[in-house]
Amino acid sequence: TGSFLDQQASRFGLTIEEFTRLALKSKSPSTIAGRCSVFAKTDMVHLQQEAASDEDIILGLCYAMARSFKSGIVKGKKFVPPIVFCGGVSFNQAMIKAFEGVLPYFEKAVKLLGNETDS
Repeated sequence: TGSFLDQQASRFGLTIEEFTRLALKSKSPSTIAGRCSVFAKTDMVHLQQEAASDEDIILGLCYAMARSFKSGIVKGKKFVPPIVFCGGVSFNQAMIKAFEGVLPYFEKAVKLLGNETDS
């Protein structure tokens, strides 16, 4: 997930930090296929050709990745807090926003390792 985000940031000519900041400006995330990275890239190119904003495309990609996680990993299972969200992607605020949008209980159930404010 992290390396795919890095690759897409590079494709836009952005650092991952710039990529994330841009995504957070989105008002209407684009719909992007999340099942397969090839389909996601194809959707992104098509959206760019259709003049969709970079912000909406990038946040749309984050939502696609979160939906892919939900359908591939969660599969209707009930999570019991706390759930740990760790790794480099857990620091990406656009991915956190996407997970919160796709998994309504995400914010309450998840502990972000390295991001926690309560000791």
